[in-house]
Amino acid sequence: MDGRLLTTGEPHLEAGESAPLVRYFDIRWDSVLDGPGVRCVVHLQGCHLACPWCHSPHGQPHDSPPLVLPFEGPNPPFLGRSESPAALFRRLSPQLELLRRIGGLTLSGGEPLDQVEASEALLRLCRVRQHHTTIETSADSSWDTIERLAPWVDVWLVGLRVVPTTVREERVPEPSTVRRNIGGLVRSGANVVVRIPLIPGYTDNPTSLELARRILDDEGVTRVELLPFNSAIGVYYRAMARPEPHFAPWDELSSLERAHRILKTSARAVTYATVHPH
Repeated sequence: MDGRLLTTGEPHLEAGESAPLVRYFDIRWDSVLDGPGVRCVVHLQGCHLACPWCHSPHGQPHDSPPLVLPFEGPNPPFLGRSESPAALFRRLSPQLELLRRIGGLTLSGGEPLDQVEASEALLRLCRVRQHHTTIETSADSSWDTIERLAPWVDVWLVGLRVVPTTVREERVPEPSTVRRNIGGLVRSGANVVVRIPLIPGYTDNPTSLELARRILDDEGVTRVELLPFNSAIGVYYRAMARPEPHFAPWDELSSLERAHRILKTSARAVTYATVHPH
């Protein structure tokens, strides 16, 4: 596809005008942490979960919440924006053209699967222009939603957070649902990378890691990325005037070594990624 500017007269863009609005709270134009190469990342607003360790609490509500200023984080988030998939694609298009050979678009959250129609419309526009696409998701959704988006997604980054049963009373991902969706994607031939954040007191203990290993083994996952604990999340809770979550003391090196030892197999690559505040 050529790199000419897009106009409203193009049929694929006109279809994007009629889709539901995309609600988002941030755009990162050149991330190297959210998929292959350099990514243009759209953080969609809204998540049906309320994980106690969430490092993007401002991405949870359906609409972007007001922030209590001054905001002290390194990258102040948008106060929320909504626009049609076609309008957003026009906004992203110059950057996506620059990234054509070295990266692409990533939809992150919040939870992009919670805006399935808008996400599908934006991904379809990318496919028409042959831009590489990635979704970063908890995969805590119906299989119908996964199946609907699958034709338009090149890489799935699926967060796997297996936590003690005492935590599951809260709105955290349901392991059986996530397992089913990971397995379905792997069996369909999708490019799946499972990401496991090492959250002290939740996912970095031997019990949780052994349960995660069992899911990875049973579903044939061959690529895992370990994400370090993001200790900078407190600024977002303070900006929203919400109580900060408290975590057990964390030793990054020992946590990483333990997770790598439990999860690595001869058939599965386990690498160490990094995170940035959203």
